[in-house]
Amino acid sequence: DMSSTLNISAIGKVEFLGSFGEDTTAWPTSPLPEVAFLGRSNVGKSSMLNCLFGNNLARVSKTPGRTQLINMFAVKDKSGREMCRLVDLPGYGYAKIAKGDQKLIEGFLQKYIDQRKNLKLLILLVDSRRDPLEADMEILDYSFQNEVPFKVLVVATKVDKLSETQSDTNVDKIREHFELPDEFPLQFSAMTGRGKGEVMQYIKEACALKSKK
Repeated sequence: DMSSTLNISAIGKVEFLGSFGEDTTAWPTSPLPEVAFLGRSNVGKSSMLNCLFGNNLARVSKTPGRTQLINMFAVKDKSGREMCRLVDLPGYGYAKIAKGDQKLIEGFLQKYIDQRKNLKLLILLVDSRRDPLEADMEILDYSFQNEVPFKVLVVATKVDKLSETQSDTNVDKIREHFELPDEFPLQFSAMTGRGKGEVMQYIKEACALKSKK
């Protein structure tokens, strides 16, 4: 049984399933594994999705915080069979969002994390140039304290905007702040493709889409 490996060449297309608000009954369900992308507004989620999956699947928002809905995508192989789903979660922590909206967003992020049975991997994006946010910490704490059934991968984005020394220093700071193991956060750049292979590997393993010999 040669199951599809999740690599760029095996992906036929990534299909946009729609944008969904906080009515959880409207969220599409499927038995397929889900990989969710989460982080502050303007952290580079859309750029990461485009870098990993091409096809301009995540429309890059010019206004940070515009994507206050959950965007879902289906990853299909060449024969059109669905392999897994990608979930682009609303950005948080952007100053221009009214305080009330901020709580709303964080509330339904919580719902998503609590209720999605097939969530296998939560990719938490942190901006390598900025101090980590309280909200990032809360997501991590929540995940650790509640023995969630999914893995959390912390990725430091936009490392191309820093010198090698600066990005190493900042990544060390993020590691200490979040008390992460030595190999995290992964350093990522959508511009140069740095870290792309590693992130794909985590997605592949989380979705158990390894080739069976």
